Amino acid sequence: MAYAAALDRERWREVLAALVDVSGATGAQLLSGKRIKGESLVSIGIDPAEDARYNQYYGAIDPLPQMLGTLEAGGILSCREAIARDDTRHSPFFIEWADPNHVSDAVFLRLSSSSDPLCALALGHPYRDTPFLRPALRAYLAVVGPHLVNAFDISRRLERASLEGQACQACFDQLGRGWMLVSATCHLRDINQTGRLILDEEDGLRLRQGMIEAIDPAINAHLLKSVAAGTGMRFAAADFGRPFEISRASGASPYMVSMMPHQTPDGWFNQGCDHVAIMITDPAREEQHLMHALRNDYGLTIAEAQVALRVRGSRGLRQVALERGVSLSTTRIHLQRVFEKTATHRQSELIMLMSSLSAPPRTGNL
Repeated sequence: MAYAAALDRERWREVLAALVDVSGATGAQLLSGKRIKGESLVSIGIDPAEDARYNQYYGAIDPLPQMLGTLEAGGILSCREAIARDDTRHSPFFIEWADPNHVSDAVFLRLSSSSDPLCALALGHPYRDTPFLRPALRAYLAVVGPHLVNAFDISRRLERASLEGQACQACFDQLGRGWMLVSATCHLRDINQTGRLILDEEDGLRLRQGMIEAIDPAINAHLLKSVAAGTGMRFAAADFGRPFEISRASGASPYMVSMMPHQTPDGWFNQGCDHVAIMITDPAREEQHLMHALRNDYGLTIAEAQVALRVRGSRGLRQVALERGVSLSTTRIHLQRVFEKTATHRQSELIMLMSSLSAPPRTGNL
């Protein structure tokens, strides 16, 4: 059951219920020490309203999470052992929350290592003459504890990998760029939101039977060859890594495609394999991103941002003025204001600034 919870965090509730049944506890919580206070992530046998009160206020004055900081993973601590009863009798935490909820003689099992943020299981029990942490319960927790610690570590690692992957994809989304991870045969393995939108439009690229495919046959052949080169299947390395364009039936500006190799390492149950990360730049989306950044980060007006974007396209000021239907003097005034607001002094500096705003993030192997 614990290892099932490692793969599905909703099943930690079942783990708590089983521990309550075996131990005779009145309630149980999965506690986190985030934000320098106790926080109940999951609970059993505690009224939801009381659980909410713990998170809103009483977790901040609960003395036990701080005392767990010295324990290693798998360590066991009894409330009775940690705090003298005389000290707790007049504590607001015990008088107002722990005693009314019949959990004041709690037993804690630390799940996280001492170098990581606190996470622990708490088994609550009323304070009575006989300690709740009996020898039999201590022996039981000593047996199941290592399994619970391992399950928590698996759950934590999976969540961290998922969150880091989401953060990486979000970076590309914020830049208006598509990101796709494909196998040697161009089968899709992962994709960000912008990449999904690009495929859904089927304007130059599409997803067919799980494979990324360029609609133009000649471009698709080049795409397949480039991906194969990137995964080391065949072809010379010189065939890989060169950006290329994918034309679009709509007549919109072509996608600019670049690739980077990505290798997953061997694991116990997974053989390492080669993938290719495909970055897709849609000029229209990138221009929208730059327009947003220039206006929000530097306070440019729409007209000023339009001039900056056209200058980035290596257009001369006369051509920019002609395209926008304004005079050359007005265009020069707009450009001067752009320089002032962006703390740049010449067009080359402005172009470098905008390139930094549109550059993809550097992340690990990608």
